Amino acid sequence: MILLTVDEDPKVIQHTLGILKRVGGSHEVHTASNLAVATHSASELESLDVLIIPANASSGESFFGLRDSLRERFADLHVLFLNDYEIREYAEQIGKDRVLPRFPDEAALTNWANSIGFGT
Repeated sequence: MILLTVDEDPKVIQHTLGILKRVGGSHEVHTASNLAVATHSASELESLDVLIIPANASSGESFFGLRDSLRERFADLHVLFLNDYEIREYAEQIGKDRVLPRFPDEAALTNWANSIGFGT
């Protein structure tokens, strides 16, 4: 699987990727520290299976537009939002995508990864 994960804090990315590495499988991983870098990185990809992003960055930038544009290119894209704040107001925009805390619990992230076939 090809994965793009975005967060301003590299510790969040390291934490998330550490758990996903233990899930197993063969993966191509791309990381970005902000929306601009993520948009550029994604534009160069010919395929993308998993996108892990915040709903909004601390700067106020929304990642929903990135998700939506990538879904137009990659119809089977699995999206996981990592957030530490109340997101009820974004429920409609999030839709059926999964939401976990910014530093997700290992069991919860592993369950999500297994549900999308990440370890295979």
